[in-house]
Amino acid sequence: MRIAVFTGGESFEREVAFWSAKNVVAELLRVGFDVKQFDIPSELPKFLEMKDQFSCVVPMLHGKGGEDGTIQGFLETLKMPYLFSGVAASAVAMDKFLAKTTISAQGIKTPEARVLSRGDVYEFEHPVVIKPIPCGSTLGVSVVKLSEELHAALALGFEYGDRLLAEDFIVGEEFTIGVIESGGDARALDVIQVISPSGLFTFEEKYIADKMAEEICPAEISEDLARRLQAAACLAHKALGVRHASRSDFMVDARGEIWFLETNTIPGMTAQSLITKALRVGGYDFGALLKSWIESVV
Repeated sequence: MRIAVFTGGESFEREVAFWSAKNVVAELLRVGFDVKQFDIPSELPKFLEMKDQFSCVVPMLHGKGGEDGTIQGFLETLKMPYLFSGVAASAVAMDKFLAKTTISAQGIKTPEARVLSRGDVYEFEHPVVIKPIPCGSTLGVSVVKLSEELHAALALGFEYGDRLLAEDFIVGEEFTIGVIESGGDARALDVIQVISPSGLFTFEEKYIADKMAEEICPAEISEDLARRLQAAACLAHKALGVRHASRSDFMVDARGEIWFLETNTIPGMTAQSLITKALRVGGYDFGALLKSWIESVV
């Protein structure tokens, strides 16, 4: 079976997409697939010329254009099977405000937030996190504790998108949980605790070797908290309509309350990424999982 891997893209996460694709292509080759990689969008014409040669597309695209339903809609139009979430789930999960609204309706707490557009007048009473709505990898994100920090935070955020989320800053510990579909069920992986030297899990702390945050897997927390976090991640996965895999981020405050932050529908899948780390700890074969997901859609 021949598989096309889409990667690159035009978002600010283009470089990460290539890193993810490198690992995914290696896994697909290892489990016996014939694989060809395409740099999107420049090689879309080439793909269209060859599309009848492929049984399935694996989109390894992060951020705007790749994780927001755009490429998924393109593949739906072609009637080409593909991995990961469909158009609606991708679009809702990518819009951080819509995702928070969806998850809040399921009874999971999420920090109060307001959507900001260019020119909006905004004042805050306590620390907030300013984040671009269509971005991942903590790009353009700032924690604002003082009024004089707001202008710079907004300016940075608007470099990455036209809509920002101003979200209450939750003091506590940060956790991330991958969810995979295996054997027809959504299963939460081991909880990972993220301990960031800067207090904000930045792009550099995720991907740059000598600056990486501490990622403890499995997290050294009580069984009760681990179960509650895993249940929340599974609920987010199902409520958003995510398919095959997701990774959801949470804060836990001093009282043990869980706060939902966001869900990634195509989480980073580099060899060092959080979800691949949790797969290794859990004893899962990543290539075999990819194979099972492909077989479920073709």
